Amino acid sequence: MKISYDCSIKDISAYGKLIYEKSPTVKEHLKKTYYFSVPMLFVIGALIKYFEPNNELLYAWIVLGIGWLIYLPFYHKKKYMLKVIESFEDDKFKNLFGQHELIIENNILTDRIESGENKTDISKIEHIEMIADYAFIFIDSAMAYIIPKKNISAGNYHDFLYLLKEKR
Repeated sequence: MKISYDCSIKDISAYGKLIYEKSPTVKEHLKKTYYFSVPMLFVIGALIKYFEPNNELLYAWIVLGIGWLIYLPFYHKKKYMLKVIESFEDDKFKNLFGQHELIIENNILTDRIESGENKTDISKIEHIEMIADYAFIFIDSAMAYIIPKKNISAGNYHDFLYLLKEKR
C-alpha cells in the first residue's frame, strides 16, 4: 500500500508545534526560564524598593513583571518555532520538501523522494501521533515522517495509517 503527498515548510511548523507541546526537554527549558525570571523580578523589585522611596516605580515594576510572566510562554513558543523553521531552511534539508511517496511493503516503510529513498523497518517505528490535519510517524523522539492530510495526492490516508498501525 502506498500514499503520495506534498510536504512544505508549513508542515515543518506543525511538526515543531507538536514537539513543543509534547517534548519534556522543551517543557524543562520553559521551567528553567521561569526559575530565572521570577527571582530576577523579585531582586529588581527589592532594589527599587530599597533605593526609591516613591512606590510608583515599584508598582509599575510589579505590573510589568506580571505582564512578562503572562507573556513568557508565548515568547518562548514563538522563539522555539522560529528556531525550528530556521534549522530546516538549510540547503541540506531541502529534499525533505516536495513530493513524497510512502510505501508499506512486507515490514518495511519506504519513503521515496526526488533525491532517493529511505527505508525503515516498521518495528523501529517508535509511535504514530495523529492530530487534526497531520499524522507523524516517529522513528525516534526527534525524527518523524510528516504526512499532511490535506496534501495527499494518491492513496487513502486512513487506510494507510490503519495498515501501518496493524503491522507495528
